[in-house]
This record gives sequence, structure tokens and C-alpha cells, in this order.
Amino acid sequence: MKKFSFAVIVVLSIIMSASCSKDEAPVVIYDATVTFKPLEGGFYYLKQDDSTALIVTNKDMQKYPFADGKEHRAIVRYTLDNVSSQMTIPGFASTKTVVLHDMDALYTKAPVVLKKLNPEIYGDGLLGLYLGPNTFPRTLIEDGYLNVCFEMPMSDFGITHEINLLTGVDPKDPYVVELRHNPKGDISTHSQSFIINFPLECLPDTKGETVALKLRWHSMTTGKWETVAFDYCSRTDW
Repeated sequence: MKKFSFAVIVVLSIIMSASCSKDEAPVVIYDATVTFKPLEGGFYYLKQDDSTALIVTNKDMQKYPFADGKEHRAIVRYTLDNVSSQMTIPGFASTKTVVLHDMDALYTKAPVVLKKLNPEIYGDGLLGLYLGPNTFPRTLIEDGYLNVCFEMPMSDFGITHEINLLTGVDPKDPYVVELRHNPKGDISTHSQSFIINFPLECLPDTKGETVALKLRWHSMTTGKWETVAFDYCSRTDW
């Protein structure tokens, strides 16, 4: 998914049962946001969450798909496979083999470490966040990234909006961050949806403790600044 280019994603778990007989279990296609983790030899695994690693078994997708050799966030569709794998991924409670059907890389952008707030630069445009356990894709913290799924008013005139995650907005709490939208003068009642991932490497180390990371944004729904809290524990292997 290229920067600010994809339309609203409506992704549901799809049960493919047309080709199954009455005695066969349906094939469930799973949708997930994951981190592609490169390994030696040009291989990789997918980190779905802190306890689950996915090993891809279809041969056309077994080589690392990103030329730079760095980890990447992506949205994927897969089915579980019942074959065993010689690959072992230490540190995970669960390792699953999967057939990877589709993937789209997600745009990743470093947060802004704020020294002085300049609203003219970062803006205070309206945003709508996709939240809640039954929403996919949604805003959540995963593998040290703040995965922000949002919508914003945006016309079709080719005006480039700017989205930033600001840190350092509360001198008393380093785990308060703000999502800022600069519409660059674009005024529209038509909304488009996007995903951006922000690596949280710049935040202070929680030293193994779980803290509340508070995300603030200017809500399209209420017209006010709203706050949502996520459980956050620092990633140690950046």
C-alpha cells in the first residue's frame, strides 16, 4: 500500500466453502497486520504478535520480498497449512505454518520528537480512528509500532496531506503522543482511509513494565480532541 493511496479497506474473515464437500471443514482465510522479519539466507518469518510467529510454506513466497533486507510492516491474507517446517523461531509460544495469499506493504514513518509545537507546520485537521476489537484493520500497538488506521476529509484534487505522530507533547508524561493532520488547505466532506505505522523506538524504555500509551487526535466524530489508551511495553531489539 503506497503512501496515502489506498481506498477504504473492508476486510473480513472469508470462509471459502464453495469447493468443499459437506464432510470437509471450510478453509478460513485470515487477515492480519504483521512484521516481515528477515533471516539469514534470504528467508524470513512473519511476526503476528508477541507470542505468534508465522512461517510461509508456499515456494513462490519463501524468499524475502523486500530488497533492502530490513523488516517491514504489511497487511497479509493467509490460510493455515498442516505441513511441518524445518525452520525454528525461538522466543515464540506458538509457531504456525501458513500459505501466504496476498500482501501489501504498509507505509512507515518515524515520529516527530517535539521541541516546540508549531500548529502551522503540523496542523490540527480532523481525523477518524478505526478502533475496537471487532474492527480490521484497526489502530493498535503491535511489535513496537503504533499501527494507525484512520480516515480523513480529503478531496480528489491531488493535494498531499501530511500526517505526523508527535512525541514530547506532555512534559509530565513521555507516553502521551498526538496524531496531527495538516490538510494543506484542502477542504472536503469526502473521507478516504489510510494506514500508517509509527515505530516507537524514540520513546523512553519502559524497562519491561507495561504502561499506558495515550494517543490524542482531533476527532471527526465529536469535533473535539479525544484520547485513547493502549498497553505499551518497549521493544528491546530495534
